[in-house]
Amino acid sequence: MGLFSRLFGTKASIKKSHDESDKNTGEIARVVSLAKEYREKANTCIQEAAKHDDDYVFQSQKLTRGMYYLNILKWIGREYSFITLTNLADLDRDISKFWSFIQNERKAELQSIAMTLGEMAPICPSCKVQLPKLPKRKIMCKACKMAIYPRNLPFSGRPVLLSEAQYPLLEEMERMASDGWLYWWESESWLSEIKRELSEEWKIKDPRIISDGDAHWRIADMKTTDSLKVGDWSGYRDTKLSMINQLIKENRTQDAFSTLCEFIYLSYSSDSPSYGICGYHWVRLFNSGISDREFAQITPAIPEHDTFHDDYIRFIEQSALPVIFGDSIEETYTKYKMGWSKYVPEPSQRGI
Repeated sequence: MGLFSRLFGTKASIKKSHDESDKNTGEIARVVSLAKEYREKANTCIQEAAKHDDDYVFQSQKLTRGMYYLNILKWIGREYSFITLTNLADLDRDISKFWSFIQNERKAELQSIAMTLGEMAPICPSCKVQLPKLPKRKIMCKACKMAIYPRNLPFSGRPVLLSEAQYPLLEEMERMASDGWLYWWESESWLSEIKRELSEEWKIKDPRIISDGDAHWRIADMKTTDSLKVGDWSGYRDTKLSMINQLIKENRTQDAFSTLCEFIYLSYSSDSPSYGICGYHWVRLFNSGISDREFAQITPAIPEHDTFHDDYIRFIEQSALPVIFGDSIEETYTKYKMGWSKYVPEPSQRGI
Protein backbone atom coordinates (compact mmCIF):
# COMPACT_ATOMS: atom_id res chain seq x y z
CA MET A 1 0.00 0.00 0.00
CA GLY A 2 1.45 3.38 -1.01
CA LEU A 3 2.11 6.25 1.36
CA PHE A 4 -0.85 8.34 0.25
CA SER A 5 -3.17 5.35 0.19
CA ARG A 6 -2.27 4.75 3.83
CA LEU A 7 -2.65 8.41 4.63
CA PHE A 8 -6.11 8.57 3.17
CA GLY A 9 -7.05 5.23 4.66
CA THR A 10 -6.02 6.31 8.17
CA LYS A 11 -8.74 8.85 8.80
CA ALA A 12 -8.94 10.57 12.14
CA SER A 13 -12.14 9.43 13.79
CA ILE A 14 -14.14 11.41 16.32
CA LYS A 15 -16.35 10.24 19.11
CA LYS A 16 -17.92 11.70 22.21
CA SER A 17 -16.58 10.49 25.54
CA HIS A 18 -18.89 9.10 28.20
CA ASP A 19 -18.28 11.95 30.62
CA GLU A 20 -20.80 14.43 29.22
CA SER A 21 -23.08 14.87 32.20
CA ASP A 22 -21.81 18.38 32.98
CA LYS A 23 -21.64 19.57 29.39
CA ASN A 24 -24.22 21.63 27.60
CA THR A 25 -25.82 19.59 24.84
CA GLY A 26 -25.69 22.48 22.37
CA GLU A 27 -21.99 23.05 23.05
CA ILE A 28 -21.24 19.37 22.53
CA ALA A 29 -23.08 19.37 19.21
CA ARG A 30 -21.25 22.53 18.07
CA VAL A 31 -17.79 21.19 18.91
CA VAL A 32 -18.44 17.76 17.41
CA SER A 33 -19.64 19.47 14.24
CA LEU A 34 -16.48 21.61 14.11
CA ALA A 35 -14.26 18.57 14.65
CA LYS A 36 -15.99 16.70 11.82
CA GLU A 37 -15.68 19.74 9.55
CA TYR A 38 -11.92 20.04 10.00
CA ARG A 39 -11.42 16.29 9.85
CA GLU A 40 -13.12 16.23 6.45
CA LYS A 41 -11.09 19.18 5.23
CA ALA A 42 -7.85 17.45 6.25
CA ASN A 43 -8.91 14.19 4.60
CA THR A 44 -9.92 16.01 1.40
CA CYS A 45 -6.46 17.58 1.13
CA ILE A 46 -4.82 14.19 1.64
CA GLN A 47 -7.10 12.61 -0.97
CA GLU A 48 -6.24 15.30 -3.53
CA ALA A 49 -2.53 14.83 -2.85
CA ALA A 50 -2.89 11.07 -3.37
CA LYS A 51 -4.11 11.66 -6.95
CA HIS A 52 -0.83 13.31 -7.98
CA ASP A 53 1.92 10.81 -7.18
CA ASP A 54 4.06 12.25 -9.99
CA ASP A 55 3.94 15.85 -8.75
CA TYR A 56 5.48 16.29 -5.31
CA VAL A 57 5.13 20.07 -5.52
CA PHE A 58 1.35 19.75 -5.75
CA GLN A 59 1.40 17.06 -3.08
CA SER A 60 3.37 19.38 -0.79
CA GLN A 61 0.80 22.13 -1.27
CA LYS A 62 -2.10 19.88 -0.37
CA LEU A 63 -0.35 18.21 2.56
CA THR A 64 0.65 21.59 4.00
CA ARG A 65 -3.00 22.63 3.98
CA GLY A 66 -3.98 19.25 5.39
CA MET A 67 -1.52 19.67 8.27
CA TYR A 68 -3.03 23.07 9.02
CA TYR A 69 -6.50 21.52 9.40
CA LEU A 70 -5.03 18.63 11.37
CA ASN A 71 -3.47 21.04 13.87
CA ILE A 72 -6.85 22.74 14.36
CA LEU A 73 -8.32 19.31 14.99
CA LYS A 74 -5.63 18.60 17.60
CA TRP A 75 -6.37 21.92 19.30
CA ILE A 76 -10.05 21.00 19.54
CA GLY A 77 -9.09 17.65 21.05
CA ARG A 78 -6.92 19.31 23.70
CA GLU A 79 -9.40 22.03 24.62
CA TYR A 80 -12.60 19.98 24.79
CA SER A 81 -12.26 16.92 27.01
CA PHE A 82 -15.58 15.44 25.89
CA ILE A 83 -14.15 14.91 22.37
CA THR A 84 -11.94 11.88 21.67
CA LEU A 85 -9.83 11.89 18.50
CA THR A 86 -8.27 8.68 17.28
CA ASN A 87 -5.70 7.79 14.60
CA LEU A 88 -4.04 11.23 14.74
CA ALA A 89 -0.73 9.66 15.72
CA ASP A 90 -0.84 7.47 12.60
CA LEU A 91 -1.51 10.51 10.44
CA ASP A 92 1.36 12.41 12.04
CA ARG A 93 3.77 9.54 11.49
CA ASP A 94 2.84 9.03 7.84
CA ILE A 95 2.91 12.74 7.03
CA SER A 96 6.39 12.97 8.59
CA LYS A 97 7.52 10.14 6.31
CA PHE A 98 6.10 12.03 3.36
CA TRP A 99 8.06 15.19 4.20
CA SER A 100 11.25 13.15 4.59
CA PHE A 101 10.64 11.63 1.14
CA ILE A 102 10.03 15.08 -0.38
CA GLN A 103 13.20 16.49 1.18
CA ASN A 104 15.33 13.66 -0.19
CA GLU A 105 13.80 14.06 -3.66
CA ARG A 106 14.41 17.79 -3.76
CA LYS A 107 17.93 17.44 -2.36
CA ALA A 108 18.84 15.08 -5.19
CA GLU A 109 17.44 17.58 -7.70
CA LEU A 110 19.38 20.49 -6.20
CA GLN A 111 22.61 18.48 -6.16
CA SER A 112 22.14 17.79 -9.87
CA ILE A 113 21.34 21.45 -10.61
CA ALA A 114 24.43 22.57 -8.67
CA MET A 115 26.68 20.76 -11.15
CA THR A 116 25.74 23.09 -14.02
CA LEU A 117 24.27 26.22 -12.37
CA GLY A 118 25.93 29.55 -13.14
CA GLU A 119 29.06 30.56 -15.06
CA MET A 120 32.59 29.63 -13.94
CA ALA A 121 34.21 31.83 -16.59
CA PRO A 122 34.05 35.68 -16.50
CA ILE A 123 30.75 35.75 -18.40
CA CYS A 124 27.52 37.52 -17.49
CA PRO A 125 25.05 34.76 -16.55
CA SER A 126 22.17 36.82 -17.96
CA CYS A 127 23.33 38.12 -21.36
CA LYS A 128 26.54 36.02 -21.79
CA VAL A 129 28.71 39.07 -22.47
CA GLN A 130 32.42 38.57 -21.67
CA LEU A 131 33.53 40.36 -18.48
CA PRO A 132 37.00 41.91 -18.02
CA LYS A 133 37.66 39.66 -15.02
CA LEU A 134 35.90 37.53 -12.43
CA PRO A 135 34.20 39.85 -9.93
CA LYS A 136 34.72 39.23 -6.21
CA ARG A 137 31.47 40.86 -5.11
CA LYS A 138 28.06 41.70 -6.56
CA ILE A 139 28.24 43.94 -9.63
CA MET A 140 25.89 45.17 -12.35
CA CYS A 141 26.53 44.05 -15.92
CA LYS A 142 27.26 47.12 -18.08
CA ALA A 143 25.65 45.47 -21.10
CA CYS A 144 22.30 44.25 -19.73
CA LYS A 145 22.21 46.17 -16.42
CA MET A 146 21.43 42.94 -14.55
CA ALA A 147 23.00 41.93 -11.23
CA ILE A 148 25.82 39.39 -11.13
CA TYR A 149 26.45 37.41 -7.91
CA PRO A 150 29.80 35.63 -7.33
CA ARG A 151 29.13 32.69 -5.00
CA ASN A 152 30.35 29.21 -4.03
CA LEU A 153 27.58 26.65 -4.52
CA PRO A 154 26.78 24.64 -1.35
CA PHE A 155 26.73 21.10 -2.79
CA SER A 156 29.41 21.21 -5.49
CA GLY A 157 31.56 23.93 -3.94
CA ARG A 158 32.03 25.43 -7.39
CA PRO A 159 32.78 29.19 -7.54
CA VAL A 160 30.26 30.60 -10.03
CA LEU A 161 28.58 33.78 -11.24
CA LEU A 162 24.83 33.76 -10.77
CA SER A 163 22.06 35.86 -12.29
CA GLU A 164 19.16 37.43 -10.42
CA ALA A 165 16.92 34.61 -11.71
CA GLN A 166 19.33 31.91 -10.50
CA TYR A 167 19.89 33.40 -7.06
CA PRO A 168 16.75 31.87 -5.45
CA LEU A 169 18.15 28.41 -6.26
CA LEU A 170 21.31 29.29 -4.33
CA GLU A 171 19.20 30.36 -1.34
CA GLU A 172 17.28 27.09 -1.46
CA MET A 173 20.53 25.10 -1.63
CA GLU A 174 21.84 26.95 1.39
CA ARG A 175 18.66 26.15 3.32
CA MET A 176 18.95 22.49 2.37
CA ALA A 177 22.59 22.38 3.45
CA SER A 178 21.76 24.00 6.80
CA ASP A 179 18.71 21.81 7.58
CA GLY A 180 16.38 24.81 7.35
CA TRP A 181 14.80 23.68 4.10
CA LEU A 182 11.75 21.81 5.35
CA TYR A 183 10.20 24.70 7.28
CA TRP A 184 10.86 27.03 4.33
CA TRP A 185 9.41 24.51 1.84
CA GLU A 186 6.20 24.12 3.83
CA SER A 187 5.79 27.90 3.91
CA GLU A 188 6.49 28.23 0.18
CA SER A 189 4.11 25.35 -0.62
CA TRP A 190 1.28 27.05 1.21
CA LEU A 191 1.97 30.37 -0.50
CA SER A 192 1.93 28.62 -3.88
CA GLU A 193 -1.35 26.89 -3.05
CA ILE A 194 -2.98 30.16 -1.99
CA LYS A 195 -1.69 31.96 -5.08
CA ARG A 196 -3.20 29.23 -7.25
CA GLU A 197 -6.56 29.62 -5.49
CA LEU A 198 -6.43 33.42 -5.80
CA SER A 199 -5.57 33.23 -9.50
CA GLU A 200 -8.64 31.04 -10.08
CA GLU A 201 -10.82 33.33 -8.00
CA TRP A 202 -9.54 36.50 -9.69
CA LYS A 203 -9.38 34.86 -13.14
CA ILE A 204 -5.65 35.42 -13.54
CA LYS A 205 -3.95 32.85 -15.78
CA ASP A 206 -0.49 32.91 -14.17
CA PRO A 207 -0.49 32.44 -10.34
CA ARG A 208 3.05 33.84 -10.21
CA ILE A 209 1.59 37.29 -10.86
CA ILE A 210 -0.10 37.13 -7.44
CA SER A 211 2.09 38.88 -4.88
CA ASP A 212 3.36 37.22 -1.70
CA GLY A 213 1.58 39.97 0.22
CA ASP A 214 -1.82 39.05 -1.26
CA ALA A 215 -1.20 35.40 -0.40
CA HIS A 216 -0.11 36.26 3.16
CA TRP A 217 -3.29 38.30 3.70
CA ARG A 218 -5.49 35.46 2.48
CA ILE A 219 -3.71 33.08 4.87
CA ALA A 220 -4.12 35.58 7.73
CA ASP A 221 -7.84 35.91 6.97
CA MET A 222 -8.19 32.13 6.95
CA LYS A 223 -6.37 31.72 10.27
CA THR A 224 -8.34 34.54 11.87
CA THR A 225 -11.65 33.02 10.77
CA ASP A 226 -10.70 29.52 11.92
CA SER A 227 -9.36 30.76 15.28
CA LEU A 228 -12.56 32.68 15.97
CA LYS A 229 -14.70 29.73 14.89
CA VAL A 230 -13.10 27.27 17.33
CA GLY A 231 -12.35 29.82 20.07
CA ASP A 232 -8.55 29.63 19.80
CA TRP A 233 -7.67 33.07 21.16
CA SER A 234 -4.00 32.28 21.41
CA GLY A 235 -3.93 31.42 17.70
CA TYR A 236 -5.97 34.56 16.93
CA ARG A 237 -3.46 36.68 18.84
CA ASP A 238 -0.48 35.08 17.07
CA THR A 239 -2.11 35.75 13.70
CA LYS A 240 -2.43 39.42 14.66
CA LEU A 241 1.32 39.49 15.33
CA SER A 242 2.05 38.04 11.88
CA MET A 243 -0.27 40.69 10.39
CA ILE A 244 1.78 43.42 12.11
CA ASN A 245 4.92 41.97 10.51
CA GLN A 246 3.30 41.98 7.07
CA LEU A 247 1.99 45.54 7.45
CA ILE A 248 5.46 46.77 8.35
CA LYS A 249 6.91 45.00 5.30
CA GLU A 250 4.36 46.89 3.20
CA ASN A 251 5.23 50.20 4.92
CA ARG A 252 1.66 50.49 6.24
CA THR A 253 2.79 51.67 9.65
CA GLN A 254 -0.49 53.37 10.61
CA ASP A 255 -2.43 50.16 10.00
CA ALA A 256 0.26 48.21 11.86
CA PHE A 257 -0.07 50.64 14.76
CA SER A 258 -3.82 49.95 15.02
CA THR A 259 -3.28 46.19 14.86
CA LEU A 260 -0.64 46.53 17.56
CA CYS A 261 -3.26 47.96 19.90
CA GLU A 262 -5.41 44.87 19.49
CA PHE A 263 -2.40 42.60 19.92
CA ILE A 264 -1.48 44.25 23.22
CA TYR A 265 -5.07 44.03 24.39
CA LEU A 266 -5.16 40.32 23.59
CA SER A 267 -1.88 39.80 25.44
CA TYR A 268 -3.09 41.92 28.34
CA SER A 269 -6.29 39.87 28.63
CA SER A 270 -4.58 36.54 27.99
CA ASP A 271 -4.20 33.60 30.30
CA SER A 272 -0.57 33.45 29.14
CA PRO A 273 0.79 36.95 29.79
CA SER A 274 4.32 35.93 28.85
CA TYR A 275 3.19 36.21 25.22
CA GLY A 276 2.93 39.94 25.85
CA ILE A 277 6.70 40.28 25.69
CA CYS A 278 6.27 40.38 21.92
CA GLY A 279 4.02 43.37 22.50
CA TYR A 280 6.75 45.20 24.36
CA HIS A 281 9.03 45.03 21.35
CA TRP A 282 6.32 46.36 19.05
CA VAL A 283 5.59 49.25 21.40
CA ARG A 284 9.29 50.11 21.40
CA LEU A 285 9.35 49.91 17.61
CA PHE A 286 6.50 52.37 17.18
CA ASN A 287 7.47 54.85 19.86
CA SER A 288 10.86 55.34 21.43
CA GLY A 289 9.24 57.34 24.25
CA ILE A 290 9.35 54.28 26.49
CA SER A 291 12.61 54.52 28.38
CA ASP A 292 15.22 51.78 28.44
CA ARG A 293 14.83 51.65 32.22
CA GLU A 294 11.08 50.95 31.96
CA PHE A 295 11.67 48.38 29.26
CA ALA A 296 14.46 46.67 31.20
CA GLN A 297 12.23 46.26 34.22
CA ILE A 298 9.83 43.97 32.42
CA THR A 299 11.85 42.22 29.67
CA PRO A 300 13.82 39.81 31.93
CA ALA A 301 10.68 38.76 33.81
CA ILE A 302 10.24 35.01 34.16
CA PRO A 303 6.73 33.83 33.15
CA GLU A 304 6.49 31.49 36.15
CA HIS A 305 7.26 34.31 38.59
CA ASP A 306 4.38 35.07 40.98
CA THR A 307 4.35 38.81 40.20
CA PHE A 308 4.77 38.53 36.45
CA HIS A 309 1.14 39.22 35.62
CA ASP A 310 1.01 42.23 37.96
CA ASP A 311 4.24 43.58 36.49
CA TYR A 312 2.83 43.17 33.00
CA ILE A 313 -0.40 45.03 33.82
CA ARG A 314 1.59 47.81 35.48
CA PHE A 315 3.81 48.13 32.41
CA ILE A 316 0.84 48.35 30.05
CA GLU A 317 -1.03 50.89 32.18
CA GLN A 318 1.94 53.11 32.99
CA SER A 319 4.03 52.86 29.82
CA ALA A 320 2.45 51.38 26.72
CA LEU A 321 -1.08 52.79 26.76
CA PRO A 322 -0.25 56.45 27.57
CA VAL A 323 2.48 56.41 24.95
CA ILE A 324 0.14 55.05 22.28
CA PHE A 325 -2.79 57.36 22.93
CA GLY A 326 -1.13 60.34 24.62
CA ASP A 327 -3.73 60.59 27.41
CA SER A 328 -3.78 59.90 31.11
CA ILE A 329 -3.78 56.30 32.27
CA GLU A 330 -7.47 56.47 33.19
CA GLU A 331 -8.56 58.04 29.89
CA THR A 332 -6.32 55.73 27.93
CA TYR A 333 -7.57 52.60 29.62
CA THR A 334 -11.20 53.60 29.09
CA LYS A 335 -10.66 54.29 25.38
CA TYR A 336 -8.67 51.11 25.00
CA LYS A 337 -11.34 48.92 26.57
CA MET A 338 -14.17 50.65 24.69
CA GLY A 339 -12.39 50.31 21.38
CA TRP A 340 -11.43 46.65 21.46
CA SER A 341 -13.95 45.03 23.79
CA LYS A 342 -16.49 45.42 20.98
CA TYR A 343 -14.59 42.78 19.07
CA VAL A 344 -12.60 40.86 21.68
CA PRO A 345 -14.52 39.20 24.55
CA GLU A 346 -13.43 39.77 28.12
CA PRO A 347 -11.34 36.97 29.70
CA SER A 348 -14.34 35.91 31.81
CA GLN A 349 -16.37 35.41 28.63
CA ARG A 350 -13.65 33.18 27.23
CA GLY A 351 -13.39 30.99 30.31
CA ILE A 352 -10.05 32.57 31.33
